[in-house]
Parts: sequence; C-alpha cells; structure tokens
Amino acid sequence: MTLIYISCAWLLGIYLGSKFSLPALFILVGLLPLGLLIFSRHHLKTVILTSVCLVTLLGATLYFPFRLPSLDETSLQSHNEQGRVTLQGMVDNQP
Repeated sequence: MTLIYISCAWLLGIYLGSKFSLPALFILVGLLPLGLLIFSRHHLKTVILTSVCLVTLLGATLYFPFRLPSLDETSLQSHNEQGRVTLQGMVDNQP
C-alpha cells in the first residue's frame, strides 16, 4: 500500500507541475511532518509516510518543468503548424 501512496503522490506532482511553477526550496515543506515525530511516537510510520509522500509530490512538481524539451529554432518541434518546411541533411559516412 505504501508504494501506491508514493506513486499517486508522484503522479499528482507531475500533474501539478504542469499547471503551476514552484520555487526549488518549496520541497522543504515536505520535511515539516517530521517535526511531529517529537510529539507522536505512536504514529511513527504514518508521519514518515506522509513526509515521504509530500517530498515525492513536491519533487515531481519541480521535476516536470526540467523534463520539457527546449523550443529553440534548432529543434524540429518549433516548426510545427508553420506550413511547409524543407529539411536538408548530409550522410557523413557509411552506416
């Protein structure tokens, strides 16, 4: 069940990363539940799982923008919906 919680946090983080942009230091918010360990020794696994899920969620939110391809004039993707494009290439040597 733990893996399901962490996976759901990752997927939710990817979704939130596509909608919002967060500063990198925001991942430290995921460590706040660890402060509850001082007050509650009975729920040790729950607090640690909550913290891991928050760090995973925030990490995925920060991970998403870095995985987007760059759209500069040298990428083929930047020419989509531009009409007709002619590409030229050169064979360097035998395959």
